[in-house]
Amino acid sequence: MNVVIDASVAAAWVIREEKSPFSTQLLHEVTSGEVNPITIPLFWYEVRNILVTNDRRGRLGGGSPIHILQWLRLLSIQVVPDPIDRAVLELAERHRLTAYDACYLALAISSKSDLATNDRQLARAAQAWGLPLRTALSAEQLKL
Repeated sequence: MNVVIDASVAAAWVIREEKSPFSTQLLHEVTSGEVNPITIPLFWYEVRNILVTNDRRGRLGGGSPIHILQWLRLLSIQVVPDPIDRAVLELAERHRLTAYDACYLALAISSKSDLATNDRQLARAAQAWGLPLRTALSAEQLKL
């Protein structure tokens, strides 16, 4: 089963303060091969930025940014080409998302995949589309 992974999920795997039972379970599913993680090309740029900024703040769960990045790459997260521009722009407008987050949503819709995110606005948009959602956010946090 494909699961679209956004950068907030990767952050929860490597930043102490972001870890949760959800992120631990999803990481287990990825490493055991139960799910096939897929993402957009932007993902790796976002992850690099997360690593750099959180290393400066002393928030990484252990290891240097380059070692953590190498470890994340071992997870074999498949990068899928960018979704169609029109779909991304329409989703961004309809759900008040950044174009970046709309790319994750467009991929989940087009690939009929679960969406894994800890981003509240993106999670709400996924719910609006009836997508299977994997998140550490509570039902209360997902309310409008």
